[in-house]
Amino acid sequence: MVQKRNLVLSLATAMILSGVAFAEVGGTITRSMPQPPQQEQMAPAHKGHKDYKEAHKKAIQDFENRLQLTDEQKDKIEANREKSAKKMKKIIEQEKKLREQKHEIMKQNKKDFEAILTDEQKVELKKMHEERMQKRKEMIEKKKEFKKQKGEFKKHKNQK
Repeated sequence: MVQKRNLVLSLATAMILSGVAFAEVGGTITRSMPQPPQQEQMAPAHKGHKDYKEAHKKAIQDFENRLQLTDEQKDKIEANREKSAKKMKKIIEQEKKLREQKHEIMKQNKKDFEAILTDEQKVELKKMHEERMQKRKEMIEKKKEFKKQKGEFKKHKNQK
């Protein structure tokens, strides 16, 4: 949930900041930008990275530096991001409540459905469920094997 919120906030900040990139300067649109940082200077962007917070801060700093944002612009952008974050937080909380309501309805539906069935039908339903779970396990194993083979193919292809 936190990662989803961070992603949404990061995307919103990026969209806001990208709008600033083509702001009017002296009656013309500025298109000259400093060269992008070299690959080794760039912050890692993967959320699974153990230093994600530091990487995120560095990415924002790189973004601000490349756009050559003034302190005033940074303050306005931060205020706008905070305002958007409050709105997003409310929506995320509503989503959570709706998801919980949905699960309660589904549980009640299952309970009501099973109450209609005879004992023999319940036994058959259980068998059907077990069969479905077995097929699911098989599909997961096939997917793992496919990914493994795909990885080996890439290694082999890159060695040529």
